[in-house]
Amino acid sequence: MIGVTALNRNGQRVASYANNGNFVEAAAPGVGVTVLHNQTFYGTGTSFSTAYTAGVAAGISSTQGLTTPQVRDAITKNMRPPGTGP
Repeated sequence: MIGVTALNRNGQRVASYANNGNFVEAAAPGVGVTVLHNQTFYGTGTSFSTAYTAGVAAGISSTQGLTTPQVRDAITKNMRPPGTGP
């Protein structure tokens, strides 16, 4: 399990709904995320951030052949602090 929070388009943590505790280990886009499903709309929330993080985990796992703990370490140890760039 990885604690995830949402970032805005400037790479900053967002409003009160975003996870903010010391359990947060990763951050991903969570404001104005473009979603395509027979139409285009923009979504906001930590659910989008979690989906991004899960996608990264799946990609790392399937292409690198890493164990679950190795995937977790790859994500959490390579994250930049919010607001430090893309």
